[in-house]
Amino acid sequence: MPDSEFRQLSANEQELGYAVYLSAFEWLKAQGIRQWLVPLPQSVYAARQARGENYGLFVNDQLAVIVSLNSGTPSEWANVLTESETWWVHTLAIRSEYRGQGLGALTLQHSVSHLRDQGLPEVYLDCLAGFLPTYYASQGFTQLAAKDYTYPSGNTSFPIVLMKKDLRDA
Repeated sequence: MPDSEFRQLSANEQELGYAVYLSAFEWLKAQGIRQWLVPLPQSVYAARQARGENYGLFVNDQLAVIVSLNSGTPSEWANVLTESETWWVHTLAIRSEYRGQGLGALTLQHSVSHLRDQGLPEVYLDCLAGFLPTYYASQGFTQLAAKDYTYPSGNTSFPIVLMKKDLRDA
């Protein structure tokens, strides 16, 4: 495993983080994997950055993976989750030259450890149904719910899955 560091992105790394995301978005689109139907607006990523929610896994001082860790229940799951404050893993994206090296799993492990160290009892994520729920289950997440979701853009309905990891056992 190469030398790596997981940390919050600095203000001057925001554009690089967003570029990693866009690269992953384009790769998924080219592969026909419909994980993200439209790119996350740069303004959303910038707002996450302003709130200190963007993190990265750096390998040999190069940004290899980005992830956002934020609180607040997305509207699509408000009828399932009644907690007033929930924490989420969002927008995990790997730079193309680092794919296949287990760095997504490593970033997820660092994310979980970071949130656990903050005293949080659990963390959530949602993903497209298919192979991702199996992957996240292998990382200790359990499926809570599934439903068809129509994105605000009006795109057709897609099956999405809500998953949770208990951080008290992590």
